[in-house]
Amino acid sequence: MSQYALRGLIVQLEFFEIRHETFGMTNSGAVIMFRPPDAQQSDPFIPIPITREQIIDEYYGKGVASLRDENS
Repeated sequence: MSQYALRGLIVQLEFFEIRHETFGMTNSGAVIMFRPPDAQQSDPFIPIPITREQIIDEYYGKGVASLRDENS
């Protein structure tokens, strides 16, 4: 994934986090869909939850401006 597309995903994740907080929604967040190398085509993917901060730290590697108003 290109850096600009990953940055767009990170910004979108924060937008969804804000929306879920505003409306009291639960069970949200990003997941990495994983299938072991020896898995068969019919085997299900394994969802591994990951936070926005983990994506930034592990894959993007630099800061991303926040959508949140720092004065609220």
